[in-house]
Amino acid sequence: MIRKPRATAKSLISLECRGVGRQNPPGPAGAVRQNLPWDRGHDVYVLLNLLPLAACLDGAGPQDMRTSKRSSLIHLIYFSRAQLSADPAARLRQINEIARHAQKKNEFSVITSLLIVDQGYFIQILEGERMSVQDTFQRIGGDSRHRDVHIVEWREIAKREFVTSFAYVLRTATNDALFQKANLAPMLQRGTPKASTIHALAQALQADTMAKQGIDHLFV
Repeated sequence: MIRKPRATAKSLISLECRGVGRQNPPGPAGAVRQNLPWDRGHDVYVLLNLLPLAACLDGAGPQDMRTSKRSSLIHLIYFSRAQLSADPAARLRQINEIARHAQKKNEFSVITSLLIVDQGYFIQILEGERMSVQDTFQRIGGDSRHRDVHIVEWREIAKREFVTSFAYVLRTATNDALFQKANLAPMLQRGTPKASTIHALAQALQADTMAKQGIDHLFV
């Protein structure tokens, strides 16, 4: 693999405005729906695909693009192979440690999210302001507990759909029917999970969790 040199956010935006990375242009409403690999320590690839082309096409300079798009609300879906202990008790401790740290960072960055842990994979939806989501995803890409990190979908959203800064759901006997209905395992093994399937499962798991807690209305 030929590794590209690191670049700052400013230089990345400049490259995007000159046309680098346009092989994966945004679709309708600025959406990017594809599995994009994360090369750890290689922030050029992902950020070039995350930065929208709209400002460049409108003739705005890199500085205008960086500031005018900062407050846009987006969501990002990714999946990765979980590098966790084979021992169930140790694995649960590791997941709880991830949750403890992630909750603090997400609260500070005003990120809402849901993490699904299933059959050796992490699948997560992140919501928040554009730069906050990008910064959060960069940290995830550099975390040794994640391997083969891929973006499934990145798009602008009108409002948040998840209620906590960080929540995780493990596959258990009580929610197994929801996982079976989604049938994500074969897609994950092929490396081609559908964003719509992940999104539907995440919403169903959140609703299931809230119902068990006696919460019957979701306000976001």
